[in-house]
Amino acid sequence: AVSARGDIWTLPAKEGSPRNLTRTAGAREKDAAWSPDGKSIAYLSDATGEYELYVAPADGKGAPKRLTTDGARYRTLRGWSPDGGHLLLSDSAGAHTLVAADSGKATLVEKDPAGGALDMVFSPDSRWIAYSRAGEDPRVQPSIWIYSVETGEKRKVTSGVFADTNPTFDRKGEWLVFVSSRVFRQPLYDDNQTTWIYPSTQTLVALP
Repeated sequence: AVSARGDIWTLPAKEGSPRNLTRTAGAREKDAAWSPDGKSIAYLSDATGEYELYVAPADGKGAPKRLTTDGARYRTLRGWSPDGGHLLLSDSAGAHTLVAADSGKATLVEKDPAGGALDMVFSPDSRWIAYSRAGEDPRVQPSIWIYSVETGEKRKVTSGVFADTNPTFDRKGEWLVFVSSRVFRQPLYDDNQTTWIYPSTQTLVALP
């Protein structure tokens, strides 16, 4: 699935013809994403004047379903949960929202204090979202957080002493693996900054 010339298209992997699913001359669609079962394609469209979330049948048979009605900011579609039950949106104000694929119910997961896009990932069973987020105090390093899709509870699972980023779950959902800047060996002295610098501090860390 691709976004091209303002429309959403499906392209054959081997043989066949491209299919234009939206055919909207006066609107722009973007961020096409297949549902895990391959039956639907989600995308954002500015047909109303602001970007809203839609889900359409992947075979082109049937009208698209609009899931959101509050597009006040520029949005980006981050993708589906593995079970196809939710979609994840981020916007230009740093808000990251979970949208139910059946009802369109929207739930705020997190808002980045710096207004940026957080590197969020679902667990294989779709029950959790892991992400890296800096603190309200800019002197605090980014930490790994997890969010419960079922309860809405979120908690920090690393200390913030080191810069922890880019979390991902293993395939069974038992471990979180992330990048951490916590290796401080062979410091070098910077002649221009007149201070010590620590190259190659990043390492992979696994957390139960």
